[in-house]
Amino acid sequence: MRRAYCLALLTLAGCGAPPLQAPAPAPAPVEQRVGTPPARVPSAPPESLHPGSRWQAVAWNELPGWQSDRTRDAWLALQRSCERLAAPLQRDAPAWLGLCQEALRHQPAGDEATRDWLMQRFQPYRVLPLDAAAPGEGLATGYFEPLIEASRSPRGAMRVALYAPPADLAVRKPWFTRAQIESLPAARAALRGREIAYVADPLDALMLQVQGSGRLRLVGTNGPVQVVRLAYAGHNGQPYQSIGRWLIDQGEL
Repeated sequence: MRRAYCLALLTLAGCGAPPLQAPAPAPAPVEQRVGTPPARVPSAPPESLHPGSRWQAVAWNELPGWQSDRTRDAWLALQRSCERLAAPLQRDAPAWLGLCQEALRHQPAGDEATRDWLMQRFQPYRVLPLDAAAPGEGLATGYFEPLIEASRSPRGAMRVALYAPPADLAVRKPWFTRAQIESLPAARAALRGREIAYVADPLDALMLQVQGSGRLRLVGTNGPVQVVRLAYAGHNGQPYQSIGRWLIDQGEL
């Protein structure tokens, strides 16, 4: 993998921030008023949102596992997304604004109630290739924020540095490759003093760089624990090479 995101090249958001706080208690259940139609997202997404595929509306019972899913577990994620997207929704997706306002006021009693709420307001789609004759295969990707043990300074097994962007990142294009960062004195000198934290496993550092964000669980020398979040800050301009794809090509996966 040649590309090195800024974690080698990440800033540490909130280096002095307090630990993440537990989410506020969920609001009490709110009943839907009789005769008030629920807000609903548009029945068909604009073509501009999916130019590389065809979206085919399907019935809810065609969604694998829908009736057995723990849909109530996803409710807090929907509410948090709505809280953060209030302003962009009002500007770019007004149809979502009313739905989000309703979601923030409502609290389903369980999985069945959550399913009913979602089925009244959303439409599932099957994603197909643009060419109707092409095989219905594709690549789906997922995202998560890894939580990794780390230290502010090198100690014990924690010797793998995470870096803020080097001062010459914007003017040197492309910047050093990952291998050069590990071997060339000029690359090492450019990163000296840019260390923001240390982890024990180089694969953990790589995971943070690939994901683009994550959380560090920092344990101080006197015992207090602090959780901070990392945020993407740039990359070295080198082409990305997937480790997973390399392992597949080697027959390891």
